[in-house]
Amino acid sequence: MERDNLMAGPPATYLMENEEAAAALRAGASPSEVAARFPAYSAAWAALAEAGRPTESFPIAKRVYVAIDDHAERARERINAALTELYGRRVEAIEAAAVAGTAADCVRELHRVAEAGAELILCTALFDQTEQMEQLAAAVMPKLG
Repeated sequence: MERDNLMAGPPATYLMENEEAAAALRAGASPSEVAARFPAYSAAWAALAEAGRPTESFPIAKRVYVAIDDHAERARERINAALTELYGRRVEAIEAAAVAGTAADCVRELHRVAEAGAELILCTALFDQTEQMEQLAAAVMPKLG
């Protein structure tokens, strides 16, 4: 379903409903239990906030699309093409947030994500997943600390 974005900036993000998680909340399960079992279910996190749980106790997580290549320009071209395929159109704001380049470039950019406040960074490869994860494990993750 396409919705008009009446505000300036990138399109809004719409999260899918999770009926099993919603049913658990309706049945009286604690929001903490539901959030732990269904971490992507935003209503559980909202219920925790409404219950007075300090928002600073919520971990800050960031998914980062990653492409590693000895040729930085090729990495950028490949991640942009994969993002266009994933989203069905080109979204420059998402392309700009993706990390692409040499292993050293990716280390530098992932440090910037952490410095911006991310406590949990989920690196997602959109192509050649096995090769990309092996490069992340060998050349990037050891340098992140």
